[in-house]
Amino acid sequence: MRPIVALEEFTKEENLINIYPKNFYYLFNQDFLDKINSLIKLKFGNNKTFLRALNKKIKQQTSNRILTKYLNSEIYVPYITLKEIKDIFSLGDFESNIIAVKSAKSSLPIFNPIINIKATPGLANIIGHLLGDGGICKNKPYYFNKNLDLINNLKKNCYKTFGVFKIDESIDEGVICLRLPVVIGRLLNEINNTYSGANSNIPAFVLKGGREIKAAFIRAIFDDESSVLNSSITVEMTNKKIISNLPSLLRLFNIEINNISTRKRGINRRRTYIIRISGEQDFIKFFHYINFDHPIKRKLLTEKIRSYK
Repeated sequence: MRPIVALEEFTKEENLINIYPKNFYYLFNQDFLDKINSLIKLKFGNNKTFLRALNKKIKQQTSNRILTKYLNSEIYVPYITLKEIKDIFSLGDFESNIIAVKSAKSSLPIFNPIINIKATPGLANIIGHLLGDGGICKNKPYYFNKNLDLINNLKKNCYKTFGVFKIDESIDEGVICLRLPVVIGRLLNEINNTYSGANSNIPAFVLKGGREIKAAFIRAIFDDESSVLNSSITVEMTNKKIISNLPSLLRLFNIEINNISTRKRGINRRRTYIIRISGEQDFIKFFHYINFDHPIKRKLLTEKIRSYK
């Protein structure tokens, strides 16, 4: 169990991240659609007159058949159409009536979506894992790990952050492979523009966030990329930007990092960058303020802390 840290050390007002792109598609509950249908009859008399006004605004041709499908919750409403309907009828809060959202007509949706995504420890942890043993390729997030605890923790944080959606899961030689739908990748790319290669970096909301957000991000990186040794906790990555920024995050917890070192590994001689936490006091601070979700690494660290007593 992770030790409890004084609440005032972590408390910080969460900033809303309003990131739903304009080319998303929405499905609404029937009560809300019935209200729109009633407003159409009240203000325009019939669908044909309403469609003339709507099509003039969106500069597209929406047929009566398509409008009927919108109003029967049979197909998703594109953002541009939704925006004009909202303006025509001066609709206030429509977000609470959304039951599903997707990023393209053929993509898998998020059900009961979280529209205003907050800068939370859960989101920071998700992004940390994607920068660790995961990534996003063509807007499709993926994460590979052998440890079931980390896999389940990522899924839990995803559902809590975004809503309910289908995650494809497979196992290859003991490695559990998660693949998330494009709609999640599109949202994550709005927060951090790249998740692989030399250009990927720690997102701004983590760098500017409170200690709980920073701790959740650091924990994900260390869960994926660290080794707990007798004399140090070592993180080794090919991404120089992330490694270079980790010491400043750790210093917020009064954890000091030795100099960043580098070496070339593997048959391709890829350069990696290494940081190490060492010394009894820094081990204890890491244990109390960050720790691991990875059960084996958490056990090794716990045994190390107990040896100091």
